[in-house]
Amino acid sequence: EIYTLSLHDALPILDRMAKDRGFRVFLVLIPGLPEPFDTSTLPPFLTTRTWVDMRKGIFGDRTFQQLVNAIRGVAPGPELPVEPRNDICPYQGLQPFSEEHKEFFFGRDADIQRLIERLKVDRFLTVIGPSGSGKSSLVRAGLIPALRSGVVIGSDEWTIQVFTPGTLPLTSLVANLKRINPQLDAGVLDKCRVEQRTLHLESSTAFADQPSAKRVVWVIDQFEEVFTLCNNENERQPFISNLLYAALIPGGRDAVVLTMRADFYHKCAAYPDLAAQISTHQFLVSPMRIEGLREVIEQPAWRVGLRFEAGLVDTILDDV
Repeated sequence: EIYTLSLHDALPILDRMAKDRGFRVFLVLIPGLPEPFDTSTLPPFLTTRTWVDMRKGIFGDRTFQQLVNAIRGVAPGPELPVEPRNDICPYQGLQPFSEEHKEFFFGRDADIQRLIERLKVDRFLTVIGPSGSGKSSLVRAGLIPALRSGVVIGSDEWTIQVFTPGTLPLTSLVANLKRINPQLDAGVLDKCRVEQRTLHLESSTAFADQPSAKRVVWVIDQFEEVFTLCNNENERQPFISNLLYAALIPGGRDAVVLTMRADFYHKCAAYPDLAAQISTHQFLVSPMRIEGLREVIEQPAWRVGLRFEAGLVDTILDDV
């Protein structure tokens, strides 16, 4: 049964949400809702909830199954476990998730959805969180696979380059640029040092014969390394300026996604243009909600055909 309620009528729902952690509340985006979806318009109790996106229609098998899974409290994916596997551990422990671990990455659906909506309108985004909050995993095992699946129109054709700055961030950027265009001029590194338009111009040249929606997404993981490992301002400053120019010029081919530890936020203040963009284009990674934690515990085991003893998951969640 489906009921439509006003916010006033929803007060009993809010009360039950507070008392019953197994009570499922989620959003359904219906056809006609503008894109991108602006989560800032939601009432506070819904701002961190996952949604089922039906804006493209409600009758597709995959979309309808997502709705069914949300109602039943089942994570996306196969409803029946696969055959038991003894050759793989489905948990990463304290290690970050990468794209190759995407089938075992759970609990961050709502965050992935919000990042996607941001990238529909912006080409610069910073994912910020405390050390160990899961920001790198969110981007590598959550956002990137979603983009490769075509969740944004044309994103399945985008080129995605992932790297960390290291001690020579500009050199690392140029090395990744050469992977896109092996015919790159040998002097492009020197050009980047003196001309902030270089990355933009080289990307535009590399994709000149491609459709206008074609992009290259620069994912700079652990961006704080530009402050912790790089001691050369001739590497740091042009690295930052080339990324900003490429991501912000209208009609450009480049999008930039940074992940950064929150305790390095203040370091960006020394670079006013960078500080301005980070302050207005950021996503703060928060601790998981209880339903996300349950997915993190249960679903990886489910994917390799394992089950938990009755009551064990609740005991783990109580401890957490």
